[in-house]
Amino acid sequence: MRILITRPESCNNPILQEKLSREFRIHVDILELAKIEPIYINIEKAIQIIPEFEYICWTSQNGVEVFFTYLLRKFPDRLEIFREKILVAIGPMTAQKLKDFLDTEVIIPEKYESDFLRSMIIELKNRCLILRSALAKPMGLPNAYELHIYTLIKKENIYLPVQRYDYIILTSAFLTKLFFEVVRIFPEKAFVPIGPVTYRELEKHVDKSLIIKYPSSYTIKDTIRKILS
Repeated sequence: MRILITRPESCNNPILQEKLSREFRIHVDILELAKIEPIYINIEKAIQIIPEFEYICWTSQNGVEVFFTYLLRKFPDRLEIFREKILVAIGPMTAQKLKDFLDTEVIIPEKYESDFLRSMIIELKNRCLILRSALAKPMGLPNAYELHIYTLIKKENIYLPVQRYDYIILTSAFLTKLFFEVVRIFPEKAFVPIGPVTYRELEKHVDKSLIIKYPSSYTIKDTIRKILS
């Protein structure tokens, strides 16, 4: 079985590709469609205002990587600003990325999407700082302050694979748009969106008969498990 996964550009992609291929005993390729562009002025602002908030939330691994890479390079002594803070992450992979930088517990919403995060923050009532992508839809909560610390932009030179794939996994709505702008690869069996937002974008491009429903938890591993089941 051959599976193609869309991802932003990352030095971790080759490791992820090898790990998934070995764990599931299938052939996995990763197609990098976008590059991550940090918004440094907002990262610095976040560092300054974190002491004002009780909860600090990241909505993606990309945001965690961008934030801490900059913090440790520019202000290596400022990790103490997270002392007594409660950290929140959408999904186990984002939580694990946080734990790579901070040895602390991380709260994960029941489902790994913005709507569940929104409901959780409403119930918290305490002030929450949300560090996220500029492409994300605003939550508009009175007790939350949203700060865009990075964005995704289309890569200039995209390597286009020539192989046929049994399945293509699309990991975000933005990457789905890019995929259909630049790629003319169609799977032998189906496209598989990682979650509901990606599903709604995918419906704009292909017939529903070519789409496998996303898994109940929105992770790449569970998407592959959905395919294999």
